[in-house]
Amino acid sequence: MTSSSGAGWMPNWSSIPTGSMTLLIGWESSEHHVQVRRLPINKTVAQDLLQPITVTTDRLTNYNPAVYSPDLELDDEEYAVVPREQLDPAGSLLANLETLAPPEAVQNDLTRAMLFYALAVGPASGRLVFVRRANPRANLGRKYMTLFGDELSRVTSPLLSFDLDLIDLVLVAGKGLAVLSLKAYERLFRDSPELLARTPGKVAELNAAMPLTPAAQSHAHRDRRSQQPHSSASTRYLGAWTPDLGKQGQTESRDAQAWPRPRPPPRRRQTRLHCRREPDDNATAKRGPDCRRAVRH
Repeated sequence: MTSSSGAGWMPNWSSIPTGSMTLLIGWESSEHHVQVRRLPINKTVAQDLLQPITVTTDRLTNYNPAVYSPDLELDDEEYAVVPREQLDPAGSLLANLETLAPPEAVQNDLTRAMLFYALAVGPASGRLVFVRRANPRANLGRKYMTLFGDELSRVTSPLLSFDLDLIDLVLVAGKGLAVLSLKAYERLFRDSPELLARTPGKVAELNAAMPLTPAAQSHAHRDRRSQQPHSSASTRYLGAWTPDLGKQGQTESRDAQAWPRPRPPPRRRQTRLHCRREPDDNATAKRGPDCRRAVRH
């Protein structure tokens, strides 16, 4: 589904300002409230982190924009356009990303399970925030890291890693989003009115594929994953129960395990008689005190 975006607020991706870079990290606290902090970086790091911005702006220059809709599926050379009015204006993520000077991170913040990191560039009037839905600390805290100089020494400072060729979406402050990954968008902005409005329709879709009890329908309404057309929850619900996907039943989730399932028939008890052979002329087995009954379950 491709159409003209009609987004006159989109910047000229081939010539965007990249000065005054700010590195942001964010994590989700209670009640899905997103906390955003900034990390100080030196000039060398700022220069190196221009690479994913350059790669992304090249893609957006050559890709075709498509108006976002709940059933949109992006082609290889498309990106989705989401106007700001389709986002939750009171959402903590949007508000914090558009803040020019969020609080500076402390070292303890780097121990959190980060939801994303972002690179903000440009002046206040044309601020662009390049967001990557990834944890820059992922898998690094579980390894013993060393550094070789004159000798091998342990790295005691927190380590972070960044992708140099992947960005999931770009926030044009005050205007909207250019989305390269729909999965990342729906995870980060799942409280937007557009996504919340899809819940009843997705519940009806699940109910048509497999009749749901009132309790199951209530659970599906509460589970925001059911709002997403290709989310893991929808795949697990439908994959576990529709006849054409029955072979995938072994991968059903804990959500599917709550539904009533037929019990397998009881296994029949099998009885066999084991006897010791006696040496006789006919070499036959005689039943006597040496025979024993074995029961198999």
